[in-house]
Amino acid sequence: MHIDKLSKRGKTIYATESGQLEAIWRTSIADTWFNDFGEPRRTSENDVVQYQGLSLETPQKVDQRPYVSNTYMQAVDLRVHNKRVFRTQTGYLGIGSAACMPRDDVFILLGADVPFLLRRLGSNHHRIVGETYIHGIMDGEFIEGPTALTDISAR
Repeated sequence: MHIDKLSKRGKTIYATESGQLEAIWRTSIADTWFNDFGEPRRTSENDVVQYQGLSLETPQKVDQRPYVSNTYMQAVDLRVHNKRVFRTQTGYLGIGSAACMPRDDVFILLGADVPFLLRRLGSNHHRIVGETYIHGIMDGEFIEGPTALTDISAR
């Protein structure tokens, strides 16, 4: 899979509008929320409910909006610094290094916790662009089933 577009609308694998919105908000914070002590953690269902409350105009939600909004915006600020949002050729939404470019490849490296963006330099030779968050493949969904392993050289 490789990057198709940088920050532009296009093909998506997220079938519903709510799925697309979830991909956008989770990608913009790399699916990471921060606890009361500022420590990063994976988002939870409670965080989803809080985020959804940002767009609701009900009286009981308005009182919580400044806290949730600030927490979310802090997460965005920490995650998007020197990053670029992109869409893969197959429609996945991701965020990675500001140095990423169309045609960079997404690799799942054995033993790594996250996918990586690599730039092809030649046959089986690549330069590491950086780690990436791609909504929909972070929990092993991408490598379920038969997987082809490829030896590559990275610089």
